[in-house]
Amino acid sequence: MSPPNTFGLHMVSLHGGGGTRIARNFLRWSVEHTDARWLFCIPRTFEVPPECAAAPTRYLSRPWSTGHWAWTRRLVYDNVTWPRELQAQSARAMLSLTNVATLRPRVPHLLLVHDAHFVYPESEVFARMRPIEHARRAAQMRLVGECVRGATEVVAQTPVMADRLRAQFPAQTAGKPVHVWPNSAFPIGDRAAPPAPLPAAEGGDWLVPTQYYPHRNLEVLLKVAERLARAGDRRLRFVVMVTDNDHAQARGFLDAIAQPRLSPYFENLGRRPPSEMPALYARCVGVVQPSLLESLSFGYLEAMALGRPTVASDFDFARVTLQHGALYAPPHDAETFTQALLALTTEAHTRQAVADAARARWLDLEGQAAPTFARYVNRLSALA
Repeated sequence: MSPPNTFGLHMVSLHGGGGTRIARNFLRWSVEHTDARWLFCIPRTFEVPPECAAAPTRYLSRPWSTGHWAWTRRLVYDNVTWPRELQAQSARAMLSLTNVATLRPRVPHLLLVHDAHFVYPESEVFARMRPIEHARRAAQMRLVGECVRGATEVVAQTPVMADRLRAQFPAQTAGKPVHVWPNSAFPIGDRAAPPAPLPAAEGGDWLVPTQYYPHRNLEVLLKVAERLARAGDRRLRFVVMVTDNDHAQARGFLDAIAQPRLSPYFENLGRRPPSEMPALYARCVGVVQPSLLESLSFGYLEAMALGRPTVASDFDFARVTLQHGALYAPPHDAETFTQALLALTTEAHTRQAVADAARARWLDLEGQAAPTFARYVNRLSALA
């Protein structure tokens, strides 16, 4: 009997967010659904699922530590050290869940591009970047393009992301398969908590399930709070999870919500573990995500799974996922955001209708992680 295939799993830049969730879910899935051996390079902060740690002969990790600007070390690792590791372990193909990986791999390479920063060049969020961030993004864009060029096949999570990937990197994707494989919000084997009843009272909390990043556009919530304060309207409050460590600009947001005029409209919980999120969704009327950029937001998926309506920015990336499970507003239009939030907060029929549409949409999406992970392995086996 021939030995199982060995595959490389590259994810050293996943320090948080949706990519890390995908990686952890994928590893958990692989324990029960494939006998392949895996060599994975991971950030030192990555929590390896205990199922993998208990099977060291199948899961060989190579921890990596890097700063944002350690490009020389990272390029050497990705293009010299990591290929040598793959060769030493007789790996037959590689899956990269990062956006920047090996430029010219020696084995077939399946690349997931999931960072919307690389495919929305017109986004206004870039005008808010500091010079050092512009320089870093320019370098990353060049590297992503070269990774796409060198990859055997590419994966996106939504049709919108795939179309924009082709438009941003036309030469690099020409003649190359670009698969659209969505991912679920929940680990394999774990079921989403059943939807909690929606609050009946005319008022309540709205969850903002994100850390502070400029592209999350949390500043529009300050404008909403200002409008409510001027009207003396205290029917809603935002539950945020922001810390000083999120981003250099986070302090300005924290200072703003601490002002006496705005503080009644915000509750800041700081960073919370994933285990607490279902209870947070359950206590809130709904979710608000005024993002300027997204790929496939897990906040969207979790809100739908837990039967909560969303108020989202009126962009293609939101509509393709949420569909009728949300109300939409232009990202900086505080008046439209305010009206949408108040409608869902005070109008029980509207709130229930959008929540039901959100849950129905989730039922269409539920279970997509397992088939997606199987597709990854099947494609790697076919390419090997």
